[in-house]
Amino acid sequence: MSARRTIFDALTAGSAVPQLEAAQLLNEHRDEVRREITQEKQHARVKRNNNRASHIDVAAKAKATPLKWVLVATYKAESASGLAHQVRSAMLTSYRPAGAFEAECRRSGRDAELYVRYVGARGGA
Repeated sequence: MSARRTIFDALTAGSAVPQLEAAQLLNEHRDEVRREITQEKQHARVKRNNNRASHIDVAAKAKATPLKWVLVATYKAESASGLAHQVRSAMLTSYRPAGAFEAECRRSGRDAELYVRYVGARGGA
């Protein structure tokens, strides 16, 4: 059982826990609680980063299969819409030059899948 769970159970056991006893519990388990919190933050950071698409890889895949839609990732709908704009305008450097990629969002509830496809560099000198 984790230190935080032990402290939580002791503090919420249905009987009043004197402040001194609560403070002693926290002092006894302080290092362990800090370690658990740090591990959880690191785990959350890794999980968040694993959900992010590698735009370099996606752009390379799209270039390798021109005119075919490639799934980037699933995002909250608002985020997907903003990223689609960034792809189309080449604000994300992986998708340069501007106009070389098309992007679209396919919504499903609050989320949306972002798809891109390579259409080739347009225009000329």
